[in-house]
Amino acid sequence: MPDLSVVIPTLNEEQHLPHLLDDLSRQQSIQLEVVVADGGSSDTTRSVAEQYSARVVESAAGRGRQMNAGARAASASMLLFVHADSRIPDPRQLEQALRVLGWCSRQTGGGMVAGHFSLRFIGSAADRRAFRFLEAKTRLNREQTISGDQGLLLLRRSFEELGGFDESLPFLEDQRLAELIWRSATWLLLPGVIETSARRFAREGITERMILNMLIMALFSLGENRCLAGIHSLYREQSVTGPPDLARVFRRLNRELHRRPALEWPTLWTRVGRYAAANLWQLNLAGGGPRYGTFSADSYHGRHWTGTTLHRFSRSALAAMFGAFVSLVWFYGAWARYEIRRLMRGETAPRP
Repeated sequence: MPDLSVVIPTLNEEQHLPHLLDDLSRQQSIQLEVVVADGGSSDTTRSVAEQYSARVVESAAGRGRQMNAGARAASASMLLFVHADSRIPDPRQLEQALRVLGWCSRQTGGGMVAGHFSLRFIGSAADRRAFRFLEAKTRLNREQTISGDQGLLLLRRSFEELGGFDESLPFLEDQRLAELIWRSATWLLLPGVIETSARRFAREGITERMILNMLIMALFSLGENRCLAGIHSLYREQSVTGPPDLARVFRRLNRELHRRPALEWPTLWTRVGRYAAANLWQLNLAGGGPRYGTFSADSYHGRHWTGTTLHRFSRSALAAMFGAFVSLVWFYGAWARYEIRRLMRGETAPRP
């Protein structure tokens, strides 16, 4: 019986998968089972997996569906979900992660515990400042800072009790599971780093990708699933061709807003303002956040955020009102900026 089953969702990952499988083959003091859950690759992904003696499971496309299928096929009592473009550079990283997770579980009296790693982006040196900010967020045990890129380690029993990954939307399955874990379990920052490809940022543009991520996470937090589905359909159309058409995304969101009765607009923007105020803590990461390799990162916020003037302000009604105003101005200002860019390129406006 393996100590750990590693589940990797894939779709045309012949370039990245061999590097991850190499890293897994070098892991020491641990017996691994590797399950590649393929969503219908048209390249050599499946044959690459078989060359490394990984078990290949075929599934309908969709990361949540694929990882659920991989979990059902796995045989170990511990599961690690990791993306195909990840690297695990330390040969003892997974053995140490299991040991730390077991220790934490014992400390909580056998309670449900899930772990994630911090991230290091593999990308252009010119984008290091933005990457440092994103990396710092992964070293915090805060809501909405944990994603599938960081790996997800937990007991199979816990995964099944949580209901697995949500398959109702073709993305954000990691955020939905992370939210369930926040409600009923303990999140643990594991020792070690997962290196991840910055290919999305390189292809789409780092600013454009960060804006799109911000919009998606705001809609997710506000429960705006209809808007999320619309954004995903646009993004899926554009993702193979280059940067997301943010003018079209803003246009779609504005159309959804104007479908609502005008009396609902103040309530909606107040909710947006509360969300913006609740995320003021991100301004506190200018110094880079907690160091790599610590699994007590919760204490960072206790020292550098909780009780500060900005923290107290973020919890006030004034902050929500200010956040609503700033968000409104930013939304229409950013939309205008990307529409002007489109016009300067001589493009006509497509349907939203």
